Amino acid sequence: MNNVDPVANWEMSLKDPQQLDPRTVISTVESAIARARQAADDAAARERGPTGLIAAFLRWPSTLREAVDPDRSGQRAAAGVIGVFGQILVGIVASLLAAGLLAAGVALWGSVF
Repeated sequence: MNNVDPVANWEMSLKDPQQLDPRTVISTVESAIARARQAADDAAARERGPTGLIAAFLRWPSTLREAVDPDRSGQRAAAGVIGVFGQILVGIVASLLAAGLLAAGVALWGSVF
């Protein structure tokens, strides 16, 4: 058979491996690795800067829930609670830092003028 993707047609590859040329399997796997690396590099490039950091932070609870086995609803709920709690904690710290910077700015403005 020609033009068969052994990754997409893995069942056929396992049932009759003699039909697939080893070079085809190797090149297909290398192609999949290259596509995965490119997708990871693209994702890393998109998450640079403040917008990417905010997007990653907002996506954190859903990423945590996806990492847990979908059949275990208790673990998924716990992961969701941990994710939301982490967001609240980071939000509190960011608010305190912003308030401190604002107070420092007001104090500096008052001492200069």
